[in-house]
Amino acid sequence: MTTLIRDEPPVTEENVPKCEVCGVELTYAGTGRKPTKCDEHKRMRGAKKPAAAASEGKASGNEKLAAQAAEVLYQINEMCGLGLMLAKLFGTAAAISDRNEAFRDQAYEALKTDPGLCKTIISAGAKSGKFSLLAAYGMLAVSVAPVAVEEIRELKSARADRQAEAEEVSA
Repeated sequence: MTTLIRDEPPVTEENVPKCEVCGVELTYAGTGRKPTKCDEHKRMRGAKKPAAAASEGKASGNEKLAAQAAEVLYQINEMCGLGLMLAKLFGTAAAISDRNEAFRDQAYEALKTDPGLCKTIISAGAKSGKFSLLAAYGMLAVSVAPVAVEEIRELKSARADRQAEAEEVSA
């Protein structure tokens, strides 16, 4: 039996395969295609993208839940502010309103790590949706009421002035 000897070029620096991405030298047995990428940079068929690459530009499920839960908490703070306004604690209500945006951002960062808590907060917010709408109308009424009261006073005063003038003319 004779052994066949393959005629292969000697291994030199020029013909050693290297990874196209990082330049690491690759091993090549001499059969099949020469490798072009190392194990770290190979893309296997059917392999999923790494989480960091897949979520690039998109919010993950936890981030979406955290954003929704933070928004619910933001609205709850707004409702508390309304209650404080009705209790005539205007300075306290204004302080909550001024800090509510920063609170929402901080709550979002804190909630990103706890999807269970996010779901609990969101479900509580969904149950109080009707109350939230009522509170929104209440906030609108509280902010508009002083203007309406002033206009009504002006109309009454103008009407009283006209009535006084009419009485002077008829007398």
